[in-house]
Amino acid sequence: MLRYSRSDGATGDYFIASECVLFIMRYFKLIFTIIVLIICANPGIAQDDDVINVDSTLVRLNVGVVNRSGQPVKSLTQTDFAIYEDGVKQDIVRFAPTAAPFSVVMILDMSGSTLGFRETISVSALRFIDALAPDDRVAVIEFYDKVNLLNDFTTDRKILLHSVDAANGRGKTQLYKAIDLSLKKLAKEENRRKAVIVLTDGVDTGVRDQDREFLSK
Repeated sequence: MLRYSRSDGATGDYFIASECVLFIMRYFKLIFTIIVLIICANPGIAQDDDVINVDSTLVRLNVGVVNRSGQPVKSLTQTDFAIYEDGVKQDIVRFAPTAAPFSVVMILDMSGSTLGFRETISVSALRFIDALAPDDRVAVIEFYDKVNLLNDFTTDRKILLHSVDAANGRGKTQLYKAIDLSLKKLAKEENRRKAVIVLTDGVDTGVRDQDREFLSK
């Protein structure tokens, strides 16, 4: 649970753009990295030297903040954030804005189940491209019965627009195979923030036995 309040006591002017990756992409430059130290003390068996076992886990959170008009908020500091887990406030041990460019794989669902809202997918993809920073690199993948790489990572907006316009297909939904390909592509991108954007109805109708290994990851 993440709660936000301004140090001056003002409330209600801002809200958290939740769950980071899929729909926070419009505000890449405003994503803050918060590393939360969650300390879980486990009482161990009493020993002569009174040893206490403590497990520490660092959790990294990427958070973007916009106001009610959808405009990014740039003046936030660590004191403007509070992190809670199961109602218990956690310590923020590191807080910093991240400015590294993104490498993004944008996956377009062109299966038969999306025929009724292809325009919505296209418009969403174009808005995403329009919000990119100049150094952000995007690869576009389409999937239906097949999984096709429409373009490799590029900053060329014309290539991206052409890929979105050219995306087409029908048939089963090979969602997981498309995600598998996107992760392999991102693994080769170094020193960049990475994300996968999936525009889909979320129903995979093409899972086969050979896909089970990937699904178990």
